[in-house]
Amino acid sequence: PSDSWEMMPGDVEDPRYDRHGFRRDASRLRHEAAFESLYEPRLVVQEQRWGRCTEKRAELSTLAPSELKHLARLGIPAARRKHVWPQLCRAAELKAASPEGHFAALLAMPAATSPQDPGFAAERQIDLDLARTFPGHRLLSSPDGAARLRQVLVAYARRDPSVGYVQGMGFVAALLLVFLEDPEESFWCLCSVIEWLLPEDYFNRTLLGLRVEQSVFSELVASKLPRLSQHLEHHCCVVELFATRWFVALYANALPIETTLRVWDAFLLEGCKVIHRVGLALLRIAEPR
Repeated sequence: PSDSWEMMPGDVEDPRYDRHGFRRDASRLRHEAAFESLYEPRLVVQEQRWGRCTEKRAELSTLAPSELKHLARLGIPAARRKHVWPQLCRAAELKAASPEGHFAALLAMPAATSPQDPGFAAERQIDLDLARTFPGHRLLSSPDGAARLRQVLVAYARRDPSVGYVQGMGFVAALLLVFLEDPEESFWCLCSVIEWLLPEDYFNRTLLGLRVEQSVFSELVASKLPRLSQHLEHHCCVVELFATRWFVALYANALPIETTLRVWDAFLLEGCKVIHRVGLALLRIAEPR
């Protein structure tokens, strides 16, 4: 609860938020502190390895694919994600293939004001969801942060009306915005995620691509975790009941933030197979229970 916190004086970091700006849960502070003390040495190792591998190479494209994969799976230091994530998903290539000033032109289009206007439903749903997208984040809960997130989502809805806006996309765009800070950079990374990294029709009105991937995931569970699969089937529990949330927001609203970031470090380079592998890993961890 907010009244259990006190603001720190002066320019000392506000203790109500973690290092990434997400609001802390007061009831879990002890667990967070224990985790951070264990995780800090790993963050140091991440920075050292990334520093050694990139000090003479500004562009990641000069790294061998195997070396880049190893670095991404090791985890990207938080301060480097702003520059590394767009390179991993090749956002600059997508931007270069589009007309000059494409993002600004999309935002300059007249707003949909009537239910008969194309995009009206998408823009209305975006406005409804802004306050529900990481509501405890320091940036996104501010008027400026919400406005920037709206820019990213509205621009994409106008870029591809066949996709428009699907609930869950907001968490993907928001996480990009938190670490990239710039709405246009976040927009191009969102384009890369939807148009290159995810299968066709993953986000659209029918969610056909998402449903196909969940069917694949169900088969993977049956193949890799047969006893658990039989147990779930016995209780009439299909994977869609729990995996839809994982897949539609790419785990952004389902895992602790440090875990989510490690998933995304790999996903932005390797694509959809990471989503399946993480799901299988979570079920394997939970299987004994």
